[in-house]
Amino acid sequence: INDPKRAVWVIEDKTNDELVAYAVVSPCIIDEIPHSDVCSNKDGVLNRLYVRRDRRSHGFGQQLMNVSLSWFTEHFPKRPIWLRVLSQNLKAQKFYFYYGFYKVGDCDYVNGEWKDHHYIMKRQPDTV
Repeated sequence: INDPKRAVWVIEDKTNDELVAYAVVSPCIIDEIPHSDVCSNKDGVLNRLYVRRDRRSHGFGQQLMNVSLSWFTEHFPKRPIWLRVLSQNLKAQKFYFYYGFYKVGDCDYVNGEWKDHHYIMKRQPDTV
């Protein structure tokens, strides 16, 4: 979290100090998004956008996406934004599609003994 090139936003429930949602954004590095079009440290990556299951459909994801897109516009103007999403998470894919992301590839993510299949999604920079 203490990285000047990375931004983190957290939404918490003040009544019980529980984490509700969070987003993490940073410059993209090739290892994070295995795609030949990634321009390391020049493009942005939405590392994480997570909303607790019992708090979904309350606008928290929209709030985090909007602040993330504003951050990208400020720090990576005219550069694409990348992300990875689980291939079976259709709801998240629909959410990202709504914000202009589209599928450009896929990859397997291996962590220890388990492997997940991810789609690679890209969003072109805003054009004025």
